[in-house]
Amino acid sequence: TPQSNRAGASNGTSPGPKSSAKSARTQPSVPLFGEYNSSRGLRGPDVLPGTKPNLRDLLKAATALANQPPHHVAEEITRLEVPLFLAVQPRDWLRHGLADKKRNEPLPDSIQRMAKFFNYLSHWTASIILVHDKPRMRAKTIEFFIRVAMVLRKLNNYSGLRAVVAGITTSRTDRDGDPVMYFLKERHLWKKEFKSLETLLGTSRMHSAYRMALKHTFDAAIPSMEVHTYDIIRANDTNVNFKPGEETQIHWGKFSLIAKMVLNVVVYQDRFQDTPHFTFPERSDVRELLMNVIIMDEDTLYGRVNVTETTRSASSNALLSDASTSASRFRQMFQRR
Repeated sequence: TPQSNRAGASNGTSPGPKSSAKSARTQPSVPLFGEYNSSRGLRGPDVLPGTKPNLRDLLKAATALANQPPHHVAEEITRLEVPLFLAVQPRDWLRHGLADKKRNEPLPDSIQRMAKFFNYLSHWTASIILVHDKPRMRAKTIEFFIRVAMVLRKLNNYSGLRAVVAGITTSRTDRDGDPVMYFLKERHLWKKEFKSLETLLGTSRMHSAYRMALKHTFDAAIPSMEVHTYDIIRANDTNVNFKPGEETQIHWGKFSLIAKMVLNVVVYQDRFQDTPHFTFPERSDVRELLMNVIIMDEDTLYGRVNVTETTRSASSNALLSDASTSASRFRQMFQRR
């Protein structure tokens, strides 16, 4: 089983003493954003909105990724995400949940960085799948990412798991006759494993399946951040700051509830100090494929969902048919003359 620790999870070094927990949580030891930016332009999560990818380069990355073991990819994702999670301070949750939207108060950098990495990972997953034109290759790549997601689940990386599952969901369509589903629908990985992960991350009954799984996670974990940020925002918005009719008395019940929500996440940060399960070797080749690419934006992703080799062939056949019909009409017209 892959192993890691709180302070050394990002670089494979041995963990420091418990007194280093606070400093480990303050500074992410891996510079995730900007390290691949150069004269070639911005890369990875720092790419400017609207930047179009080179599909040929992206296809090369997808082909190289297919030769990597899925557990190496899952471990590298987790290795990059652990320092981001440890950088979130308890007060950051409060600043995020209690920010005054009317005043456009900025969100804490630590939570913004986690959100940015989550969105990037989701779009990266979908891009690697949709860069293929052949339905069979898309199905094969989806199966690869299902295996990555299964390892992320075993590593208790619920944040990375949700991002990868979201990317898989983005890359497919539920329309009848979807050529990709023809290769997937009877596969065990799809019918059993992926559906199980979808159930775990489902929103029914306030994410009850995820909450139950997290509650029974007794090792370090990276929670699904969007669930917990939503909890804090909802607790703030649905409870008053002062007791009704007594504007001089603070409604401490509200703030006790929010503190409990924050502590429920902090406990998983603290466990990284004691666990031996997160020392992953740095895999620069996997990281290069993950971070040193330009992925598709949302418009490009949704534009390619319904574009496969099959649909292109159908379009080409339709054009050929129209051309043949036009030529036949011209021949008939000239014969009449």
